[in-house]
Amino acid sequence: LKKLYFLHTDLEGLYYLLFKAMFETKLTYPKAYQTALRYRTWLINEIYSQLRAIKKDATFQDAKLFLYMIEGAIIQLLSSEQKDERERVLDCFLISTINYH
Repeated sequence: LKKLYFLHTDLEGLYYLLFKAMFETKLTYPKAYQTALRYRTWLINEIYSQLRAIKKDATFQDAKLFLYMIEGAIIQLLSSEQKDERERVLDCFLISTINYH
């Protein structure tokens, strides 16, 4: 999960481009928008699979929350005055949601 999180919160990474595309292509490039949405759906399912491997009673809502954390981290990193708190946010999620530590 940590690798998945940091891979998808990297502003130099490909998920950032898909995340950005969801906002910029919906009306002008509907096929590109649909591709971005399909990847997002795949990502939620992959997160859910990873969570279930660690904690059998993990829910799909937990997976959605994890995805929202990824997207929130991207937005936070784009803010010029915010410090990088990705590690702390991830640790809080893992401790509180799945008792990872």
